[in-house]
Order: sequence, then C-alpha cells, then structure tokens
Amino acid sequence: YADHFALTLTSPDLTLVYVWHRGGDDAELTLRFGKKVRADQLVERYPCRLGAWHVADVGDGVVLKPVVAGPTARIYEWVRD
Repeated sequence: YADHFALTLTSPDLTLVYVWHRGGDDAELTLRFGKKVRADQLVERYPCRLGAWHVADVGDGVVLKPVVAGPTARIYEWVRD
C-alpha cells in the first residue's frame, strides 16, 4: 500500500529496475543500493516519450523524483562500468 515501490530483475547480462509511483504526496523515492550504483548508471529505458524522472545521488543510494503528478512508472537499466 505504499505510495511507491521498486523491483529489480537481474540476469547475468542485464539488471532492470522497475519503479512505480502511485501518485501520493511523497513523490520522492530513495533506492538504497549502497555505493555500488550511481545515478549516472541508471538509464531510463521505458517509457521513451514521457519526461524523464529526476535522478540524483545520495549518500547510500539514488533518489528518483517523478516529474508528473499522479500515478506513473519507469524502467531503468543499471549500466555497470
């Protein structure tokens, strides 16, 4: 019942991060990956034609902030160095 939630699917060659925001008042989500994932490693893959969410580094993870009001979702690929 949270305002937002995330799911990570990983294969040997690819990691996808699915993020849903249900449109509640708290429009900021912190994904706590530790220092192994940086904001510049999360490439938004879906949807292609809507405004990208704001993505920024924080001490122990990455903050995602939707740019539209209401329910929305994004899929990111974690591109490793």
